[in-house]
Amino acid sequence: MTVRTEESWSGAPVEARRTEMEQVLRQSLDAWLAALKARAEAVAGAAASAERH
Repeated sequence: MTVRTEESWSGAPVEARRTEMEQVLRQSLDAWLAALKARAEAVAGAAASAERH
């Protein structure tokens, strides 16, 4: 499975704190992708377990 994300923030608050905002955005995306991966692996594991029984 391939997942692609794209997100951007803009505006005066972002421009004023660009480095900090980039870090916050990256952390948010990393957390979301980790949760997505964990859920996909759990579902796949449950499906594989059901097939064996």
